[in-house]
Amino acid sequence: MARLIESLDQLIPKNSWLMSLSYEQGKVEIKGNSADPAGLLQILSQHPEYTNAAFSQNTRIDRGKQNEYFGITFDIKNLPYEAYKAEYFPDLMVLD
Repeated sequence: MARLIESLDQLIPKNSWLMSLSYEQGKVEIKGNSADPAGLLQILSQHPEYTNAAFSQNTRIDRGKQNEYFGITFDIKNLPYEAYKAEYFPDLMVLD
């Protein structure tokens, strides 16, 4: 997770801000505010470690500002989700 946060910190332009980040079963969702959500989506789409980047909700204008709220989801390539879950959440493996 730390590697993901470091990566996003490097990728996300200075005119964009994250308000939330969630991760579930290999899928990441970020929500935030940006002057160029489409540009941010393109950056994530071109990253070699991410795949299937798409808007998870319609963008909408932030009143009084020139920014838009966005939601974007993407997958992390080659992430061994089951091994990750077994190591960090072994109690959940019993439920599966």
